[in-house]
Amino acid sequence: MTLLNGILALGALAFTVPLAIHLLFRNRFQVMDWGAMHLLEAVVRINRRRLQLMHLLLLILRCLIPILLAFCLARPVLTGFKVLPGDAPRTVVIAIDDSQSMAARDVSGMTRMEVAKRSVETLLESLSRRDEVILMPSSRSSLPVVSSGPQEAMEDVRKMRAQAGPVDLGRILDAAIEASSEGVYPQRQIVVVGDFASDSLGDESLATLSNLSETLEQQTLPPAIGFLNLGKDSDQLSNLSVDQIESNAAAVVAGRGGSYSATIRNASDLPLRDIRLTWFLDDVEVGQSLVTVASRSSTVARLTHRIDQVGVHVLTASVEHGDALMEDNRRSLAIDVIDEINVLLVNGDPSQEPLEGETDYLAIALSPFAFGGEDQPDAVQTSVCLRQQLQKRLETDEPDMVVLANVSKLSELERADLSQFVQRGGTLVIFDGDQVDVEGYNAAWNSEEGDWRLPATLGSVIGELEGENRLPQPPGMHHAIYSPWESLRTGNEQPFADVDVFAYRKLSVRRDPSGDLSSSVGESGSVSSDPQISGSPEEGDNAAGGVPITLWSLGNGDPLAVMARRGAGKVVQFSIPCDTAWSSLPLRLVFLPMMQQLVLDLAGNQQSVNVSVGDGLVVATKSLKPSLSDLSYGDSRSGQGSVRADSAISNSGGDGRPSVIDESEAVEYRLQYPDGSQDTVKPTADLFPRLVLPIALSKGAYVFLAETPLVDALPAQTQTLRMVSVPASESLLRDSDPDRLAAAAAILEATLYEDVTALTNDDQQRRFGREIWRWLLAALLVLLVGELFLQQRAVATFPSKRSSMEAV
Repeated sequence: MTLLNGILALGALAFTVPLAIHLLFRNRFQVMDWGAMHLLEAVVRINRRRLQLMHLLLLILRCLIPILLAFCLARPVLTGFKVLPGDAPRTVVIAIDDSQSMAARDVSGMTRMEVAKRSVETLLESLSRRDEVILMPSSRSSLPVVSSGPQEAMEDVRKMRAQAGPVDLGRILDAAIEASSEGVYPQRQIVVVGDFASDSLGDESLATLSNLSETLEQQTLPPAIGFLNLGKDSDQLSNLSVDQIESNAAAVVAGRGGSYSATIRNASDLPLRDIRLTWFLDDVEVGQSLVTVASRSSTVARLTHRIDQVGVHVLTASVEHGDALMEDNRRSLAIDVIDEINVLLVNGDPSQEPLEGETDYLAIALSPFAFGGEDQPDAVQTSVCLRQQLQKRLETDEPDMVVLANVSKLSELERADLSQFVQRGGTLVIFDGDQVDVEGYNAAWNSEEGDWRLPATLGSVIGELEGENRLPQPPGMHHAIYSPWESLRTGNEQPFADVDVFAYRKLSVRRDPSGDLSSSVGESGSVSSDPQISGSPEEGDNAAGGVPITLWSLGNGDPLAVMARRGAGKVVQFSIPCDTAWSSLPLRLVFLPMMQQLVLDLAGNQQSVNVSVGDGLVVATKSLKPSLSDLSYGDSRSGQGSVRADSAISNSGGDGRPSVIDESEAVEYRLQYPDGSQDTVKPTADLFPRLVLPIALSKGAYVFLAETPLVDALPAQTQTLRMVSVPASESLLRDSDPDRLAAAAAILEATLYEDVTALTNDDQQRRFGREIWRWLLAALLVLLVGELFLQQRAVATFPSKRSSMEAV
């Protein structure tokens, strides 16, 4: 035990005052015998012992009163025989959950984030100015930490908003422990403030906590860890949320109607009827409907709308309903609206007869409205040329995709142009056939910008090339594992079952990215997964890294279609032709949607415009370059204009002539955050410059702006955007299982708190010990009452001798 105000304990010597009074006045009266005294001797003799005991008790009480009062003022603390840190400065790491679920309101009307802010402010007020504070929002746990004082940290807390994605308790504690180890003071404390939702305590998170426990055991002075749980009774909160918006097409083409769907979920126990759903396109209302959602279920609302302007547009679905979490009543989707996809078909075996040419079936499949005479725009615009016209058409048509259909040997210049086309982001599709030069295709494809090889090595042809009684090779099922082809299964789980393959080229897939000999970085970068592949993570990662993936295979496992990234573009190989020479694929209903989905996914989805909170953003600088072929003559007086993404406006000079980009001046790039603030962004210094934001900390639209210098005019302004959204799991307001949370705390020997008062009290006790002055004060009051009671009782029971004589 220690005394916080030890000097005041000397006041206990005041007990000598009542003791001295007692000793001085105990013989104050003289005993005088008188005649009738013998009548009282029996009474005095009986009560003498009781009288002495009563006086002794009064003396003890009167001595204890100043002693207890002195100890109360000295503030004794129980330390348990330990050396406590006391008021020594310390490093305090406060990890705050700023996920969207913290915006949920309880029955009092306050959000969990507001309660968290008040709790953290109370905690900071209990700290001294010497303490080091490291404030760590969950959305910034992977970023470098910055320390400050309590007052500065308080200002930062007030600015926090609940807009981040899900929290992983193991990850945030790992970051907090690492940050505390970098603190200035050996005394450390970690406080995690949040709602501890069920998805924050997965099995992986518990495994991380176990590893952290082993790390803490090796530390001489491990930090004290506390969990302040603000998530309670979440199952009693009603919530209506827009969980997802998606486009039902692989690509959206300008001027062509598109179909979109929104998933709306009701997390309450009561059905919700006639809820108004409003659709907005670039903040302009484009549709309304009433939706009814049963209790604890979801419904899908649909919108059909045509977007005429090329660029990135924002489609928003909003429901009007008051609930616990208003932030998820509105969700936005960025839509990259493209112009018609220009596909160049190189016919290796032309014919004057209908459907006898090598590319006839494919041309119809890619542009069905044009061949059918329909007055509707096709998503794909096809043009056909011969091999001898390839180089010229690459230069004049600027295609998005080139298809080589049973093309024989290519010249070195043709191969170099195709290699450069792929390196710069184009897509090359190769269909096999009997005229293909195997040796030439297997060789390296060289160009000034890099060298690469095909995803698979061409081997011999397996099966029968001719004959009416040919059998499929091999018999069995054909498997498609390409994600954009999953939509082909709608209404038919086996869409390729009726496709007969009579012959195919044996393809030996390269199992490493060595086929990309240029080792250059693609435009999509390495921050996010490849945008052209919308399949599994493994599928996207492999394609982005240059490792080939099999899109379609036979029942024996032999590939029919292989794809891999090469430079900034992609190469797709088919082991069969695109006519009916080796298979019945062009005659089946699946051929048209199969080819359209392939082209739209590869050539139409060149950039990923929707990401989740916590992911990185990547924008190719070429998407912000003004297109001088689509110049709009600006006002020569202002000489300035701005456009949406991927289209451009340039400014004319004073003589009305189109301006030209000034290559001698650097382009200025800026990033506008959802809150309206802006930062200058520097492009990467590589073959394909990109603008990179490593991590998006909050939801909303991130607008990338460019000012391109022009000759004899003010700069042209272009822009594009990326939409950052919070995963729908944040709308699932579910508390962690209490036993699971207690087990997580036990792993790290952490303490669970439900309010900040208990936390600060426990912290005070841990630092200074358990103060017992309150108990001593209560004992003092009891002694005062007891002394008064005994005094009154003594007077009533033992009257003075004078009173006794008068009574006699």
